[in-house]
Parts: sequence; structure tokens; C-alpha cells
Amino acid sequence: MAELIHDALIRDWGALREWVAQDHRFQEWLDHARERRDRWAEKTDPGDLRGGTALAEGLDWSQRRRLPGDIAAFLTASNDRQRAVIRRNRRLNMILASVLVLALASAGGPCGSGARRSPHGSRHSPGNSPSNPTWS
Repeated sequence: MAELIHDALIRDWGALREWVAQDHRFQEWLDHARERRDRWAEKTDPGDLRGGTALAEGLDWSQRRRLPGDIAAFLTASNDRQRAVIRRNRRLNMILASVLVLALASAGGPCGSGARRSPHGSRHSPGNSPSNPTWS
């Protein structure tokens, strides 16, 4: 029996080493997430919530492992905050784009120099016309 166990350990040593390494990475992530969660719970500062790649990593861990309830709630709060920030930024971009369009429209569009072209391609100002003798 001991020989069978010994052979199995030798044969699957690489897989065992990978499991230990993966668990070590998870435990490091979990410790760091706990520190951030504790700080967030103490101050309720939204800056302590996870975002970007740190949030994506946490969501990935939550798909692969069962997380403690407090850490899962922290990730949910972080995800909700990130979605709210994305929605706010989209609204802000739409408002800024609308203001830009209105500003361009009120300035006469991108060619709002005040001069216009005659049907023959020559430029004349609004005060000069082909019927006006000062037109050149």
C-alpha cells in the first residue's frame, strides 16, 4: 500500500505542486482582499473598493472558489461601484459630446469663418455680392 501511494505521489508530483502554488496565490489574494475589506468597512471610503484588474481578479477567484461571505459582499459592492462609475462616465461623455455639437452648430459648423463660396467657387464675404461693384 505504501509503495502504491509513493508511486502515485511521484507520478502526480507536478499536479500537486501546481495545486499548492495555486492555493498559495489564492491565500495571498484573500489576505490582501481582507485587509482592503476591513479598511473599507471601517471608513466606508469608496476608494478602498476594488476596481479594474484587481476587481476582475477577485471576480475570477469567486468563479473558481467559494469565498467567505464578507469578501463576496465586498466584491459585490466593488462591482456595483465600478458599474456606477462606468454609467456616470458614459453620461458625462454624452453630455460633453452634446455640448460640443451645440457649440459647433452655434458657431456655424466647422467652416464657420463667415466667408462663403459663390456657385463659381470664388470666395466673397457676406457684405459683397456679384451685384455689388466692390466684389472681387
